Amino acid sequence: MCNMADIDASRTPAGYGPWSPALSDATERKAQLRSMAALALVYLGPDHRLVTELRAAEVDATALARAQRLVEELPALVRRKLLSRTNPTTSNSPPPTVTMMPARVVPAREHLGTIAPNRATKEGNK
Repeated sequence: MCNMADIDASRTPAGYGPWSPALSDATERKAQLRSMAALALVYLGPDHRLVTELRAAEVDATALARAQRLVEELPALVRRKLLSRTNPTTSNSPPPTVTMMPARVVPAREHLGTIAPNRATKEGNK
């Protein structure tokens, strides 16, 4: 399928999205390419060459390299929008750690068991 040797690593030293060197699963790369192609379709329209190249990159390594160049040539704002919504599963940073706070014990109160009388049964409201 896609050979990482065909990717121009000098253009993206850290790698991102489907061009990340940390991404070794072909199925995940294909999913990221489809996701990025859908976003490119929304942001750039159906006639933009990037949409075609991203779809072709699912099976063609040279199309993957061409798509990388096209992404790099996009105007900064469009490129930022496209890349910010791409799945960051191949990021080199570790996932955030979640610290669970201990549960707080709330003492039981006796007055919670009593029910307030219904206003309709009070004297004068009959």
